[in-house]
Amino acid sequence: MAKEPTSRVKAQGRPENAPNSDPNSAHFFTTDVREPFKVIGEQMVYQGWKNVMHRTIELPNGKTTRYDINHSDCPAVFVVPWDTQKKTTIFAEEYYPGPNQWKKGFVAGLYERKKHESPLHAAKLELEEEAHLVGGKWINLINERGVMDYEKYSDQIFYAFLCLDPVHTDDPRPLDDSEVIYLHRDVPAKAVLEGALHGHFTVTTSLAALLAIEKLREIGELPKDFSLALGA
Repeated sequence: MAKEPTSRVKAQGRPENAPNSDPNSAHFFTTDVREPFKVIGEQMVYQGWKNVMHRTIELPNGKTTRYDINHSDCPAVFVVPWDTQKKTTIFAEEYYPGPNQWKKGFVAGLYERKKHESPLHAAKLELEEEAHLVGGKWINLINERGVMDYEKYSDQIFYAFLCLDPVHTDDPRPLDDSEVIYLHRDVPAKAVLEGALHGHFTVTTSLAALLAIEKLREIGELPKDFSLALGA
């Protein structure tokens, strides 16, 4: 009878159990961090609004494999504005060329190092351009690291901010020429959670929504037991 693989015996073509793994540990995500595979080479094969890079890596068994990487030098920034008196936010409705649909979401854009001083600076300008809002108290929605990797086959990173009580400006920065945006004001938290849980948003907008709901619970802007059943 074949022996079951252990942490000391590498299973051929099977996932292995991580040694000394304790999901209940406070340090679960910061201990037992493995080194990335050795990169043999990288080559940019397509450049446009999206870029594709071939990355070749060496596996532990000495073999090599190549991945198509969605490459970006510009991190994404998302902003969830929040009115602490009304307990509402704002949705920006835009055309999404990928799914070929109009969708509601939050203010979002790119942190371009030649134009912006920081991700926060980029987020502030996007909020002004897309929602005509300035000022407010800014909170990073991603605790500890402050940033999140976008997805498995991308080297782009993701920032998300909560902005409490920004104020309207009558003289906002202009939108980009390709942008057409409709604003939905006074959106309650129930609609934010519903959009995330029922597939009305993109994955990234849903993530920003859930991060915002959790932070609003944490700072007392929403009840600790807030849910769709309770409403806003």
